Amino acid sequence: MSAVKSYKEIQLWMFDYYPIYCRLKIRSSKKRGLSWVEGETEVGYALNEMEGSFSHPVEEMMLQIAGLVLSAGRSPAIAFEIACIKIKEIIARHGLESLLAQLSEEDSRVVRSDLELLDII
Repeated sequence: MSAVKSYKEIQLWMFDYYPIYCRLKIRSSKKRGLSWVEGETEVGYALNEMEGSFSHPVEEMMLQIAGLVLSAGRSPAIAFEIACIKIKEIIARHGLESLLAQLSEEDSRVVRSDLELLDII
């Protein structure tokens, strides 16, 4: 099994998709006059592109948590709910303490803090 990616690595990987999506938006705006629609975000694009990229449930959980934090409340309510459901399912299946034990002490602390910030735990 591969090593678990850090929370920071997952966040940085997500950020790699931001300029890709913004360039696509600029091109589509120039060609067809399309602009941003309500609820559309770079983080949504990143989440879509990264879905299924991880081999560890804790990484999938961190991806969803990072997506919620990086959207900072700008995502549609349904997107927030779907992410929360995914996170809660992973926790229910594997146990929060077991998931956090796979992370560094720092990542474990930050992930737990973000889960609390988002009122998931």
